[in-house]
Amino acid sequence: MLSGKYKVAEQATAVRVFTNVGDCNVEDAGHHGTPAQRGATALFGQELADLQKKNKHVFAAESVRLKFNKELPGILAAK
Repeated sequence: MLSGKYKVAEQATAVRVFTNVGDCNVEDAGHHGTPAQRGATALFGQELADLQKKNKHVFAAESVRLKFNKELPGILAAK
């Protein structure tokens, strides 16, 4: 569920923007993810923010790193 400070439509626009700025040149040192990977990462971030809001606290940086690393295989496999 996408909620929080921004309206659902604004969040969907943000995910679209992240998806549109991806590239498929995975061999380039400046590569920052395919469009699908960037979109999946944006969704992960929104879901994490929603979870923080629901729990009424901000996750510590190490906790976010661990959560991201757990989701990373799925993000990298995004099509």
